[in-house]
Amino acid sequence: MLESIGRRMRERVEAAGEADPASQDILIAVTQDVEKHHWTMQAQR
Repeated sequence: MLESIGRRMRERVEAAGEADPASQDILIAVTQDVEKHHWTMQAQR
């Protein structure tokens, strides 16, 4: 589940692109957090 959320978040980051750099920065930070949690969950298996 976290993997698909991360994938969709990366798509949102790309879509924000140059049009809205501030929102893109926020999305990047959130995406990094989601991917970190996904990695942690995978490592605990």
